[in-house]
Amino acid sequence: VVGFSVSREDQLDSVAAEIRTVRRTSRNQSIGVMVGGRVFVEHPELADSPTFSPQDWLELQQAEGATATVLVATMISMLLDDPAIDEYDTSSLRLIVYGGASIEPPLLRRALERFGCGFHQQYGMTETGCQTILRPADHDPDDDEKLASGGTDAVSFEVRIHDPSDR
Repeated sequence: VVGFSVSREDQLDSVAAEIRTVRRTSRNQSIGVMVGGRVFVEHPELADSPTFSPQDWLELQQAEGATATVLVATMISMLLDDPAIDEYDTSSLRLIVYGGASIEPPLLRRALERFGCGFHQQYGMTETGCQTILRPADHDPDDDEKLASGGTDAVSFEVRIHDPSDR
C-alpha cells in the first residue's frame, strides 16, 4: 500500500499523476493506493474511491464481527455520512486506528458517539511509521484541544517543535 496525503485542491492533478506513475511502474500489479488529507475531509465528494465503499465496509464489518480496523478521516466521514449506517451492527468494534490526515474534532466526536469504541490516532505513518499517537484514553469528546492534537511522541521518537531559526 502506498499512501498520499493531499492538503490543497490544487495538488490533486499532480497527486493523480504520481498515482498513475506508481501503478504503471510498480512490480506489484495489485498495489493499493490510499489517499487522504484535509482536502478530502473538507470535500468528500472529491474522493473517487474504487476500493472503498461505505456499504461494502459496513457489510463486511458486520458479517465478520471485526473488533479492530484502520481507517483514514475521509473513510470515517464517508461512513458517518452514509444514510444506511444505522442499518448495520458495528457493536463488535473495540478499536478504530486512524491516521493519514488530521481529523476535525466535530467529525471525531461524531465517530466516537456512533461507533462507541476506542480510537487510536497514529500520525506520521507515511513518513516513518508512527511518530505521534493519541491513545484511546485521550479521546475525550469534551476536549477539543486534545482531539485536534497530534498526540504524544511514540515509543523511540523524540518530538521537538522549533521555529525556522531552530529555536
